Amino acid sequence: MDEVLLIGCPASFLAVLPDDVRPVRLDRWTNEEAGVLEPVLVIVGPSVDAPILAAQHAAQRYEGCGMVIAAPSERCAEIVRLLRVTPFVPMGTRVIAHDRRNELGEGFRQALERARLDAAQRLRLEQVQRALAAAGSVHAGSEGDGETSGQVHGVLLSAAEREELQAFFRLYDAHRREIGENILSEGWKAESPALAETEEEQTRRSEWDETCACLQRDAVLGDDWAPYLDRLRAEGEAYARRGRTFHRWLALLQGFRRRATTLLMEGTAGRGGESAALIGGMNLFLDLATETFMEAYTLARRGQYYGYSERERLYGSVVESSDDGIMSMSLDGIITGWNRAAERMYGFTAEQAIGTHIDIVVPEDRQEEVQDLRRRLAQGDSLTNFETVRVTRDGRRIDVALTLSPVRARSGAIIGASAIIRDITERNRKQRELDRQAQELEVARVDYQDLFDNAPDMYLLVDVRTRRISNCNETFIRKIGYARDEVLGRSIFDIYHPDFHGEIREAFGTLGKDGEVGNVRRGLQCRDGSVIPVLLSVTAAWDRQGEIEYSRCSLRDISDIVELEARQSAILAGALDAILTIDGDGIIVEYNPAAEILFGYDRSEAIGGSLADLIVPPDQREAHRNGLARYIGTGEARVLGRRLELSAVRKNGEEFPAEISIVKLSGTAQPLFTGFVRDLTELKKTQGELQRSIAELRRSNGDLEQFAYAASHDLQEPLRMVGSYMELLDGAYGKALDETARTYIRFAADGAERMKSLVDGLLDYSRVDTRGDNFSWEPCADILARALGDVQMLVDETGVEVTHGELPTIWIDPRQIERVFLNLLTNAIKFRGRTNPRVHVSADRNAEGEWQIVVEDNGIGFEEKNAERIFQMFQKLHGRGEYGGSGMGLALTKKIVERHGGRIWVESTPGVGSRFHFTIPAGSAAAAHFSRAAARRTSGEEGE
Repeated sequence: MDEVLLIGCPASFLAVLPDDVRPVRLDRWTNEEAGVLEPVLVIVGPSVDAPILAAQHAAQRYEGCGMVIAAPSERCAEIVRLLRVTPFVPMGTRVIAHDRRNELGEGFRQALERARLDAAQRLRLEQVQRALAAAGSVHAGSEGDGETSGQVHGVLLSAAEREELQAFFRLYDAHRREIGENILSEGWKAESPALAETEEEQTRRSEWDETCACLQRDAVLGDDWAPYLDRLRAEGEAYARRGRTFHRWLALLQGFRRRATTLLMEGTAGRGGESAALIGGMNLFLDLATETFMEAYTLARRGQYYGYSERERLYGSVVESSDDGIMSMSLDGIITGWNRAAERMYGFTAEQAIGTHIDIVVPEDRQEEVQDLRRRLAQGDSLTNFETVRVTRDGRRIDVALTLSPVRARSGAIIGASAIIRDITERNRKQRELDRQAQELEVARVDYQDLFDNAPDMYLLVDVRTRRISNCNETFIRKIGYARDEVLGRSIFDIYHPDFHGEIREAFGTLGKDGEVGNVRRGLQCRDGSVIPVLLSVTAAWDRQGEIEYSRCSLRDISDIVELEARQSAILAGALDAILTIDGDGIIVEYNPAAEILFGYDRSEAIGGSLADLIVPPDQREAHRNGLARYIGTGEARVLGRRLELSAVRKNGEEFPAEISIVKLSGTAQPLFTGFVRDLTELKKTQGELQRSIAELRRSNGDLEQFAYAASHDLQEPLRMVGSYMELLDGAYGKALDETARTYIRFAADGAERMKSLVDGLLDYSRVDTRGDNFSWEPCADILARALGDVQMLVDETGVEVTHGELPTIWIDPRQIERVFLNLLTNAIKFRGRTNPRVHVSADRNAEGEWQIVVEDNGIGFEEKNAERIFQMFQKLHGRGEYGGSGMGLALTKKIVERHGGRIWVESTPGVGSRFHFTIPAGSAAAAHFSRAAARRTSGEEGE
């Protein structure tokens, strides 16, 4: 049973194979199991991506084996074209369409028969060669017993075979031209148009046809086979050298066989035995010619192959030793070559990569790009250093540069592509890093240039040899008013005021000696003639020989400083206080005119003198020196930033009280201290007089308070007496008196009562500051509740609704704030509206951080013009007959609120209602206010 190897064939292919074969299926044509097979036929099925590549590998492994490529019908033409230009594929390889079952089965049967025939011919050729090796070469054999007649130039023929051969040849020779013309076009149909005959080849073929006819006659009829067989061998070698495929030779033989058979059948019609003999002679003639031609053609192609293999080996060594990845692929993207550098680059070994699709190293987002590259390669385009992205086996993306070239067969047809791959990931990373650094440098350069050009200071570069300006910034250009081209190349002396030229020359000398000039004042000469005072600093730039190449000049415009110094001088000259500045050793370095007047020393006497020796009293000089030394040594300051009252001494030795404030100047190289001294002699005298006035006022206030108390106390007794006697008089004589007399009695009693109310109010008003309770933290809600309790009966009688929001806890005199709420509630109830009277109390923080409490009603209201008047004593907006009261309630309320450090005011609209606001300090503000109040009480500013 013959073995048939199936490569990439589905299971359905088994159904069309003959029963007398043993099919062996391989999932991939590189499977190692194929190494132990000796198939008669190899079938490459439609599921193989690269059928030609699979056929090449199978042919190299199973030399001489029959080959069938089963392809979809739409690919058959393409595969046939590729077969004609592809080396190392068996010459008899057939292409059949797998989607037509009848044709598929018939194609396999014919291919199997041809493979068996080829195998038999190879076996016969081997037997002949073995016989020749044993018996030697015989050019003319002896007659035998009828079965064999000997060897003819290595060809063994029996007598019957010679007779059949000669009979056929005579018939063929008579019809040679007719047969040749009919089969010529058949042969070229099997050849690529690119391999069509040239004129030279056509001439050579005509000569061959004429010569061949003579050689054939000599061989078949005259038993002189050697020239004919040698000529066949030469033709086979020429076929191989010219790159002709064996398809054309086979097509020619097939056409010859069909035409000759037709002639034989026509010429021997009805004579079956004769026809069979002639056909046997034809087959023998064709087999002898084919074997000889095929032997020479195969040996020539094999020699070409081994020569090619050697070149390929050398080429492979170069490819494998390359640091760049090198790969090849077919036009449909199947990898056919993969060197070691590609293995290192992508992580796939050659065994893993070859035979797979190029997509294994192409990222998903680059698929369209690869398809475009394949189209361009198929059109014959080449690409150099095409940069793209590929992916490695572990999924890592790498940057690569590709050089792609189409691979052509000898015919010029494109059969694949080659690629040289260079991993440029690191190069790109370094390039990106360089680009980033270059961008940062450019940004830094731009920033530096911007900083240089727009710096507040002016900068110059000056050639010290020529003393000309070589560069400058925009600030310098703006300041002096020249254009840049007017400045560059100009002498440095042209930009300085002539008064400074001598100093500039000295500066160049200092620069050459020390390499720098620091912080010297000069004057720049502007284009309009004005002069800019500048602070000049210069540093030298040295060359490799140690010579100064150029200088860097920094010029700071100190116009503001000069102006400030002028203003300071004016301030110092005009200041009323004495101003002195001393250094860390206590030496006076600044001394204003007021100090001259105060201390009696001229400026020339004071500058450079010791502060302690000049103005500090002798008994305090040691303490002054110790304090200054302590600050310089430890930084501990006891007097800086404070106002101190000390004694000072004048030039004439007179001591006087003085207020002194000392500050340390900042931004100076050495410590400097400025003192401000004010003569307190007149102030002390004024304070003494003020204290005497305060004591007199305190005594007077005490007398007034005592008088108010005594007056109110002494007045209340007569008022009570008047009231009592009016009641007695009305009771005893009221019925006897007429209505006028009783009216007079009521007026007198009412007047006494109002007088008593006024006296009580005046007494309460005078005692707000002196008879208050201690302050404490109290909830406003509790204070309001107590005030409501005092007026609850009045609330019930009038039907007023009193509500309140969330109220704070504040630092207050609770009894007095209760009086405030009581007065405001009573006022709201008294001046209530006619319907649904309401009073609401709320509190919130204002912008100053105080608690602002609001008592709001919907009463009768009043005109805004009277908002201040109602807080004055004894002031009422209505007559006695309309609303009662003494007019002291809101005045007393105001005085209580002011005692707490707050304010009170009112907003009102007639017929709508009123909103009384009063504030109470909160937190630190309350503490500060009450601390000041306590201090005043302690000092006696407030009476008891």
